[in-house]
Amino acid sequence: MLVVTRLDRLARSTLHPCQIAAELERKHVNLQVLDQQIDTSDATGHLLFDMLGAIAQFET
Repeated sequence: MLVVTRLDRLARSTLHPCQIAAELERKHVNLQVLDQQIDTSDATGHLLFDMLGAIAQFET
């Protein structure tokens, strides 16, 4: 499990967190973001992270 305090500490651009998440998933590593209470080890956290990524993509 990779734990970060805030999502902006993980990456600088909007596309980069999605790329990092895909790489972590490929390696079977879960992501936990403490500030936003995201934990990709369960379906709800995975959905929330994907939704945030989709919103970031839409903004660009």
